[in-house]
Amino acid sequence: MDACSCTVNSPVNLVVPTGITLNVINAVTINSGSSLTFNNNSSLVQTNKNAVNSGNITYIRETSVRRYDYTYWSSPLTLASNFTLFNMSPLTLADKYTSYDSDASWVIHFGGGLTMKPGEGYSVRGPQNFDIVTPSIQTASFIGVPANGDVPKTTVPNKFNLLGNLYPSAI
Repeated sequence: MDACSCTVNSPVNLVVPTGITLNVINAVTINSGSSLTFNNNSSLVQTNKNAVNSGNITYIRETSVRRYDYTYWSSPLTLASNFTLFNMSPLTLADKYTSYDSDASWVIHFGGGLTMKPGEGYSVRGPQNFDIVTPSIQTASFIGVPANGDVPKTTVPNKFNLLGNLYPSAI
């Protein structure tokens, strides 16, 4: 689907199905009383990196995990969305939310209260109520303003860095 801009007005609830890309040249605006949801493996691609988005989308991602599996995650939302690791996986044990610091190795964010930053990678263990043998689908619903434009990220040369896709797109 292609659009110059995308404004969702009340009472519309727009869903972008799995496998579909919404290509928008300019801004995405979600007005009060409406919603825009991107199902797993759908994408939002914006051409104008200076377009300022407003209003919250729901961006759904799924992965197959067992209780003790870790998955690398990244937030497709702006920092202003204040979306935390706990919001992404509320049934994960409190000490199983981590990020990677190039100088200190893995850093535990007890309780998952850390706000996810665009471009940062995080490692989160599967939900505690999942089976240890048979994988289950873990669904993460990111809710906030979709990221757009350049997001500067400083990396540490000659050391490991954990980065993630900072846009609401399946790559």
